[in-house]
Amino acid sequence: MGSKKDLVRESKRRRHPPVPNMPLDPVLTHTEPKSVQVHLPQESVARGDTSSAYIHKKEAPSAFSKMLCSLLKGKRERMTHLACELGVTQVTIYRWMKGTSNPRPAHLQHLLVAFPEHRQEMLSAIEQSFPALPWSAMANLEETQKDVYRRVMNLVATVADADLRRWQITQTVFDYALLQLAVAGQGVVMTYAQLMPERADGVHSLYEIMTCGSAPWLPLPQNHAYLGCTTAAGIAAISQHMFIWDEGDENERVPVDVESYIRSSCAYPVMRGGLLAGVLVISSTQLGFSSSPIVRQALVEYAQLLGLALRDDEFKPFSVLKLRLLPNLAWQREEIAKSYINRVIAACQRGLSRREAESMVQAEIELEFEEFALVSDDI
Repeated sequence: MGSKKDLVRESKRRRHPPVPNMPLDPVLTHTEPKSVQVHLPQESVARGDTSSAYIHKKEAPSAFSKMLCSLLKGKRERMTHLACELGVTQVTIYRWMKGTSNPRPAHLQHLLVAFPEHRQEMLSAIEQSFPALPWSAMANLEETQKDVYRRVMNLVATVADADLRRWQITQTVFDYALLQLAVAGQGVVMTYAQLMPERADGVHSLYEIMTCGSAPWLPLPQNHAYLGCTTAAGIAAISQHMFIWDEGDENERVPVDVESYIRSSCAYPVMRGGLLAGVLVISSTQLGFSSSPIVRQALVEYAQLLGLALRDDEFKPFSVLKLRLLPNLAWQREEIAKSYINRVIAACQRGLSRREAESMVQAEIELEFEEFALVSDDI
């Protein structure tokens, strides 16, 4: 018989277990328990790591989970496409729907963009389900800007129809702006106002053509108003610079016409080659909103992106601005709600196209509001 060392060498060559009574590596002899609960960092779960995940106690589904289920239930292809868009697995999305794991803030941002027709409901569900989500997470400026720049430039390069391109770029800019800036507990509204057609002596006002925001602003479009020389947009256009207004600023000396629930607002001209097309305005129900450098920088860059959507003939020299004093915005909206649609319908019945009818009625109302402002003490 050979020695014990010879037996060990022989067993290794034959890939047999080592002979008894030999010291063994404790790592190799460790036996895993039959069931292990592994707790991963939340971001690992959200990335779609399927080897292990949080095991949550049985709880009622969150508002976010219910919303996601209502949008994706029975829609396998939509779930597959969404998973590809977000860079996660379908298992991860299923866990979000079941409430056994939560998305990262960046994924919540992308979900708002992925369902533009349900953006308001999705935002409300996110605010209810993740009330402690920090500002820095929702306002991830660098990540959001990279994505919106890529999408806008793709639209510029691929959409041939000018009107369609204009609408899609504008919608993209608004979606991403609200996605970035409308955080939990802060009502935020974004408005683009374009120059009204030039009269004999110049442009008398800017006209709101798109408004979108989070609560208290409804997802339904408001009655668009005319912005004159006492509004944030008007002052920004005249000064050719960003204008910032905050209700809490005791040093503010410029009277500004704003909606009753706005506490802070900033406006920036939409320009190209030193010419002006309109003004982009972001406002909030929160004091100090406009003092954030994130908000100011975002406004500048979104205004520049919006300029890519506009036609060359929409840009005018600043010298044409002759902005007038106009009635307050609340009064305007009430008056426009009373007659605008009926006047447009009547103009169409006279043989005008919808676009021609709207342009004619808008010009008529602008002149009527100017005349009312001249004789009224309560504007």
